Amino acid sequence: MFCSSEHITTHAQMMQSAALQTEEVVLLDSIESLTHALDSVKSLQQKLNSDYVKIKEQVTNSGTLVDSLLEVNALQSSELYALQLTNDSLNARIQALMAEREVLIGYVDSLMALQEHKQQEFVDMKRWARTSWFNLSYSLQKMNSDLYRTELQPDYAFGVTFGRTYYLHKKPLANMIRFALNWSYLDLNMAQYSIPYSDRIDEDGSSSITDGVYGNSSEIYKVGNRIPGFIEDIYDDDEEGNTDSQYKIEAGMQFGPSIWVNPIGDLMIQAYFHYSPTFSILLDDELSYYSSYASFFNSGVTLSYKVIGFGLEARWGSSTFSQEVYNEELGDYESQNMKWRTKGMRVFLSFRF
Repeated sequence: MFCSSEHITTHAQMMQSAALQTEEVVLLDSIESLTHALDSVKSLQQKLNSDYVKIKEQVTNSGTLVDSLLEVNALQSSELYALQLTNDSLNARIQALMAEREVLIGYVDSLMALQEHKQQEFVDMKRWARTSWFNLSYSLQKMNSDLYRTELQPDYAFGVTFGRTYYLHKKPLANMIRFALNWSYLDLNMAQYSIPYSDRIDEDGSSSITDGVYGNSSEIYKVGNRIPGFIEDIYDDDEEGNTDSQYKIEAGMQFGPSIWVNPIGDLMIQAYFHYSPTFSILLDDELSYYSSYASFFNSGVTLSYKVIGFGLEARWGSSTFSQEVYNEELGDYESQNMKWRTKGMRVFLSFRF
């Protein structure tokens, strides 16, 4: 029992000793921390003493420093004011330059627009400047004559035309339409017609003469009074497949109103109506010719692009020739006025320059 009590006492002492050692370590740490803090306080005290000395010196010289600071402040204020004035002047100059720039931009835009307008006018005038023209035509004109019973169909018919256009106003209406007068100073046409000789009104079988092999109008050449034999054989040979070729040659001019439309680009459309006074010549195989004045009318349209174009026109008119026609009552040929009426279409290739 006593031993147990002693053992407990020893254990308690050991526990107390360990606790004291722990407290000692803590105290040593605290002492070390306080030592460091004391050193810091000493350093701070030294710094405060040094600052105090400096402050004291500054206070001693504070009058001179304040005056210097005031002078510097005044100088800086003056410089700042001068800079402000300079800045305002620069801003005003910049505003003036910007205004001048806007004016110059507007002026340049106006010049560009004027230049584009002039260029467009030049292109338009160049487009409208092609006022001279030259046409090559092929005609399908038909003729009706008092000398023949049937309508005459052409073997061929062609023509050439030279002319010029005179505009009635300087600028196009709506920038696309112009009225004009056309003058074709030369209009040449030629056509050949092959007609059976029996179609002549003076070749009616029982009351007409032959084709004039012997060049006279004796009664022995009438169909009803043929002499048997050689003469009759010649007559029959001439009657078989005999044709009468007529050549119609016309030289004249044209003039009349026209309207030109420029719908887009270099495309030009023309519609016109012309009166055509013409000198007309009728020529046969035997080179016998008849001449007369003829009145023709032309109406058509032309579609052209730049230099080249295509046209279609209607052409009609009439002329009267004094021709030799056999008169049965007289038994000979006599001159009679025979009217020739021409009508038809002709197509042409046009060149404008």
